[in-house]
Amino acid sequence: MLWPKVFVLALSQKRFDALTSQQQAWVREAAAQAVKASVDATYDEAPAARTLCDRGARFRDATPGQVQGLRSRFRPVLDKLVADPTSAQLLGDLQAIAAQHPGPEAPAVPASCAKGVAKSASPGQVPAGTSALPDGVYRRQLTHDQVAAAGGDPGHHPAGTWTLRVRDGTFQLSCRPAEGAGVSCGDSGSDSDVTVEAGLLRGTGSTVDFVGDPEQLARATGCSLSPSATEAESCGPPAEPYRMTWELSGDELSFTDYQGELVDGQPFTGAPWRKIG
Repeated sequence: MLWPKVFVLALSQKRFDALTSQQQAWVREAAAQAVKASVDATYDEAPAARTLCDRGARFRDATPGQVQGLRSRFRPVLDKLVADPTSAQLLGDLQAIAAQHPGPEAPAVPASCAKGVAKSASPGQVPAGTSALPDGVYRRQLTHDQVAAAGGDPGHHPAGTWTLRVRDGTFQLSCRPAEGAGVSCGDSGSDSDVTVEAGLLRGTGSTVDFVGDPEQLARATGCSLSPSATEAESCGPPAEPYRMTWELSGDELSFTDYQGELVDGQPFTGAPWRKIG
């Protein structure tokens, strides 16, 4: 589903007590109507999905790794709810209801929304050997127009100046948002270089597997590996490994044959990267 199917009317007790009897009656009536609408409405999500598609949104299923990552990040919240006797009872009731409906409810997405979604191909088992991708600093520009042409929303996808640092079989990937309207670099919220990934490079011949490594990311960004770290402090789970074919011609590095979960392999595929160091 696209959102929880419940209307919620929230009002503090202090604000409610400050209302007149007539105003309180109106609030109670509005709340009763909201409950009835939540129960009786059909919630046909097909029109909403079509509207979002027309606005440039694209739908894709979460990978098993992303689902597990979400569960891991949400676990501290559940632990706090369980520790409170009042919320623990309510949580137990909700979990019992959820257990009766284990399957996801997916919206009916138009076929046109499939353009630009993540490829389903998996890189499979990661090779043990270090990739032969040459050491160096590589850079490329990814514009809002290029993102849009690939089927992505230029306001929330990786438009920016990307820098890939390769050294001794490791990598560090950073991005500086592009100038112009909209948020870029994957909604980083920053106007300077942000390290997006760091890890190991594995592969054979002209193929390379990018394998995220939390310890390297912690050294590069200062994020925390502690299970008790807040969402803002935590490094989070590593990205799923992805694989490409690479070719270095002069100072131009090209990636093709992307296998992984990014939108059309952005920011790697398309225009070549230029070696700057």
